[in-house]
Amino acid sequence: MKVGIFSTAAMIGALSLAASANAAVFITSSPGAPDPGPAVNENQVITFDPTGAAPAGVTLTGDYEIVQGSLSGKYATPALDTSYYLTVPFDSRSGIATMDFAAFLGNKDVAQFSFYWGSIDTYNTLQLVNRAGVVTKTITGSMLPPATGDQGAAATNRRLTFTLTGADQDLGALRFTSIGYAFETDTFAFAIAGIPEPSTWGLMIMGFGGAGAMLRSRRRALTA
Repeated sequence: MKVGIFSTAAMIGALSLAASANAAVFITSSPGAPDPGPAVNENQVITFDPTGAAPAGVTLTGDYEIVQGSLSGKYATPALDTSYYLTVPFDSRSGIATMDFAAFLGNKDVAQFSFYWGSIDTYNTLQLVNRAGVVTKTITGSMLPPATGDQGAAATNRRLTFTLTGADQDLGALRFTSIGYAFETDTFAFAIAGIPEPSTWGLMIMGFGGAGAMLRSRRRALTA
């Protein structure tokens, strides 16, 4: 199984993980400040606004807090993000939190997802967890250089987009680990597997229209 990490302008790093050949995770990293936002096909969105709470179907456990703004020495808002966001840890110097969204997505497979990662640090670790609770992938901040924790630079505030294939589409949760203050994330967005993108719908509709026109033309020829 291969995990590739690319920026929208140029490749910023890549790695290979041994696993089955019929599944893969490809990661695209887009500089933030401000967050470029979800892709058009990512129409299932988890935010913590306007109340500072997770939406129905999303369960958060562990050492975390949903906050707004920055607190010196503890957490910093992702660059130019004025909304509520998730920070890990909250009550201790290091901690782990899990966000389970399987119910939110109706226990459907995930073709693609993205989120805004603020002030990326080398000591931040993200794990992809399937619906059986098994960790399938691990991504560290050091895989996204420079990972200096800069709170305002586009290079360290990024929207990561994960394209999943095969068994990796069985995604039910994300696990966040940080051994320092902090791991800050916001605006998680998902594209459900098997649902065509809007551009694909347009092509399909055009195709159906063309097929209908051909059938009508054929009928007229036969009755002439």
